[in-house]
Amino acid sequence: MPPKLENFLPITATIAITIFVAKEIIEYFKRKKNDKNKLNAIKNFLGQEIHQLSYDIRNSSFILSNYIDTFRNFKNLSYEIVTLKNDKYQFRVADETSEHFSSSTFPTFSNIWYEKTALLIAELDFKLFQEIQKFYNDTLDFKHKQELIIETLTHNSPTFNEEQIIEYFEMTSEENKEYLDAAYKIYNRVTGEKIIWPSKGKSNK
Repeated sequence: MPPKLENFLPITATIAITIFVAKEIIEYFKRKKNDKNKLNAIKNFLGQEIHQLSYDIRNSSFILSNYIDTFRNFKNLSYEIVTLKNDKYQFRVADETSEHFSSSTFPTFSNIWYEKTALLIAELDFKLFQEIQKFYNDTLDFKHKQELIIETLTHNSPTFNEEQIIEYFEMTSEENKEYLDAAYKIYNRVTGEKIIWPSKGKSNK
């Protein structure tokens, strides 16, 4: 049977080691608790931003779907892209009398909270960071595609005919569904909840 540690150390040294180990264990769990609290606080703010991004992606998809129907049901329409004072872009459609028909403002996309907290998230939960990073990279890709739509319509206005616009919008609208599904998944991953849209009172599926 191996000799016990206390046979070699004075009782005071044994007590000191025991206290030191106990303190280290307590500090470890304190750090773990603090890290968990930090991560939960970040998740709260990031969840709000992801919710808004989900709404923006959804809104952009609705705009495209709405104008697909508009150009299918009405002929001889003209359109223009207007830059608003807040640097947002508005898509305006008029009928053959040149009277205002309808308009929709393309959403903007904010990633302020992600930029502020990305490094800290990576430190606290690297796997979660990788998932969040992928979503924000995809959102940036979505934003670039929307900018491409605006640029294309601006440069071609008013030479695009109805069929070309429908085809262009349909292609983009179909791609948007994948971005929206990704937004729903990462929101659930970050918050543990599903997004509920007040207008319908139903969560995403």
